[in-house]
Amino acid sequence: KFFGCEILIAKDTREQLEDRFECRRIGKVKVVNIARPIELFELLTPKTNSAVLTDYEQALQWLESGELDSASGLIQKIAREFPDDAPTQALRRRISEIQQAPAECDTSEPIFKLPNK
Repeated sequence: KFFGCEILIAKDTREQLEDRFECRRIGKVKVVNIARPIELFELLTPKTNSAVLTDYEQALQWLESGELDSASGLIQKIAREFPDDAPTQALRRRISEIQQAPAECDTSEPIFKLPNK
């Protein structure tokens, strides 16, 4: 629900699928009661607009490498072009949260923190 995806899968499942299905890397998440972050992927459906995928991945990579201004600029562009893409909106919120965090907060790990499973 948090990402608005029809089907989310973990990295282990993604690796078992090989290249038989197209997926979008959503990012790492910290889930309640699970110690280690989990890498999530969206299993794409035919109605997923593939034009957003490359830019989303680039914005996610910039976030993960700490290039917040670049990530923010690109995710804002994607959000304007694809306002109904829920993962884009979630990534936009996460980038904004990190940018607005007080200096004493640890923003070195761009993991989504999910409120529940």
